[in-house]
Amino acid sequence: MKTPEISRQRLTLVAFFLIAWSVGITYVYLRDRYQAQGQLVWMSASKNKVGMRVSNSVHYSLDSEDAGEEFSRLLPSGGHIVHLSPDNAQGETKNYTVTLFHQLRCLDTIRQDYVAGGASMSPSMMTHHCMNYLRQTIMCRPNLRLESVRFPTGPKSTTTQIYDVVCNDWREVYDAAERNYVASTTVHSK
Repeated sequence: MKTPEISRQRLTLVAFFLIAWSVGITYVYLRDRYQAQGQLVWMSASKNKVGMRVSNSVHYSLDSEDAGEEFSRLLPSGGHIVHLSPDNAQGETKNYTVTLFHQLRCLDTIRQDYVAGGASMSPSMMTHHCMNYLRQTIMCRPNLRLESVRFPTGPKSTTTQIYDVVCNDWREVYDAAERNYVASTTVHSK
């Protein structure tokens, strides 16, 4: 039987990987409200690149005093939803979630569920949804970067914890989401 400490270590490692992946490595872009290859897209993919150091951090822990605030700041001020008015709709606004923000929201949902009940409580339906959703989005856009392995086998199998990557500039998606939120609240307040 696995001890809760091993489960906690594995959950921390999974959460770390998913955060690094979601924030920059396999970034999903949306482009302009048009259909492209059958997928609704919201904005053009960034041609700008940013560097990111993938490493363990004192930030985004599971249960620290600041964890809830840090995870909430991963989403734009309007949350994970963008509001779009299709050109052919008579002013009807449709709500969509941006994949990047949905992934980050799911990480926080899993974190909250884990902190609330630990290993002794069954995961919520939302956590089940999030685990499945994150698995599917990882499989859809896998990061094929090779990572150096410190201990290749056994319960302490780990990869090198620190390396640098070049990512698409995720700040542009946050800026667009903020503009969308301001525009949607301005329209709704009239």
